[in-house]
Amino acid sequence: MARIFYDISVPIYDGMIHWPSDPPVSITAYKEPEKGDRCTLSLLSMGSHTGTHVDAPRHFLPGEGGVDGIALEKLIGPCVVLDCRGMPSVGAGALRGVDMKKTPRVLFRTDNSDRWWGGGFSDDFVGLEEEAAVQLVAQGALLAGVDSLSVEKRKAPTPAAHYALLGSGLVILEGINLSGVEPGIYQLICLPLRIRQGDGAPARAILVRET
Repeated sequence: MARIFYDISVPIYDGMIHWPSDPPVSITAYKEPEKGDRCTLSLLSMGSHTGTHVDAPRHFLPGEGGVDGIALEKLIGPCVVLDCRGMPSVGAGALRGVDMKKTPRVLFRTDNSDRWWGGGFSDDFVGLEEEAAVQLVAQGALLAGVDSLSVEKRKAPTPAAHYALLGSGLVILEGINLSGVEPGIYQLICLPLRIRQGDGAPARAILVRET
């Protein structure tokens, strides 16, 4: 049986798209052999929610757990990629028919995945409605992944989706790129940086499909 690997992480690079109020990404040379140094070494400056990243509970819930406390079994295992292209937002109806016992990790492919490489940050990205977040919790999901920098719509009056998901212990994976991934069942491997008590951390996220 063959396995196909899909890297759904976006590369981190100088000047990449970031949340408008977050720190921009800067990667500059710190050591260079051309300048007499023995090796090449770069200085990275960026926010903890840069690119593909995981939200920890304390991101919105002060005093709650950090990213280093997220159980690995939530981050690795069966998942389903749902086709939500064409939707202005993702409601609870998108979860109809999903068996959370078999695939407790849910990734939403929306029109956002086709926007990673064109232009800058867009205010009209597709996000989850509060009812979808509540439904994920009710059905026993372990992780929810979106192909935007936030599960929440940019102009949402309150961070209701974040509160519902993080408050239940559900892992939020944001900033994935599903443009080359067809809807279906996969194995997810998602490993955020182990930042002590971090409010979030960049992650490498990979899907595996057996054929």
